[in-house]
Amino acid sequence: LAATGCPKELGPRLRDYVRDHIERPEALARDRLFAGAKAAIEALGVAHDLILFSLRRDGEAFQRQVDQLGLRPFFVKVMSAGKRDEAGTRETPKSAILRKEGLTSRDWIIGDSEGDVVTARQLGIHICAVSSGVRDANVLADRHPDLLLGGVAQVPGELAKKLGATV
Repeated sequence: LAATGCPKELGPRLRDYVRDHIERPEALARDRLFAGAKAAIEALGVAHDLILFSLRRDGEAFQRQVDQLGLRPFFVKVMSAGKRDEAGTRETPKSAILRKEGLTSRDWIIGDSEGDVVTARQLGIHICAVSSGVRDANVLADRHPDLLLGGVAQVPGELAKKLGATV
C-alpha cells in the first residue's frame, strides 16, 4: 500500500473491496489465461500430479471458471478455500488445507503471491513464484522463493532444469 499512497489503515477495506470486485461474475467472465499458460500447465500435468488451489471465496464460481478456461483435465484435484466463518475469516489457513493433501519436501507450489511463498515454507516444500500475477518480482524476491520467474509459461523448462529432469 505504501507504493500507492493509500493510508495503511485502509488496507483491509481496500483488500476486501478488490476481492469483492474481482470475484463478481462479470469480472470472472473477462478473465483470460496468460499467453502460454495452458500449454505450460498441460506440460506439467503430463509429468506431475497437479492440484489447483485458490483462495476464492465462491468455490462454485471458481469451479465453473476452471471448466470455462478448459483447465480441469490437467489437475488431479481442484480446490478452493471458499468458506468463511461469521467473522469473515477463512475457516482454515491455506497451509492447513494443503497439509491434508500429504505434500512432501519433493513437492512444489507454483504461486504468484507472497502468501504462496509463506505457505510453501510452512509446509516445508519448494516454491516457484511467478511475477505475472498479483505481485511483482521485487515483492516476491523479498520472500526468497526457490525459483522466481516472470510467468507461468517459463515454469516447465525452468523447473525441469532445477530438478535435472524433463517436464
